[in-house]
Amino acid sequence: MDKRDITILLSEWNFALGIGEPKKVTALYDSNAILLPTQSKKICRNHEEIEEYFTQFLAKKPTRKIYACMIN
Repeated sequence: MDKRDITILLSEWNFALGIGEPKKVTALYDSNAILLPTQSKKICRNHEEIEEYFTQFLAKKPTRKIYACMIN
């Protein structure tokens, strides 16, 4: 995976958050993903839990801002 791939993935994730659709955000995660959420103490261990987290998270109408970073 190179910088371009990472940039595309971050853009897709940011767009999915922006339209407020938890299913679209969740679909970007691998089926084996484990999410360590920033706004919850519960670790999400499957897609159902990840979607539940983003449903609650997006209901709060968060704002988004991506900062440039160096990826080596």
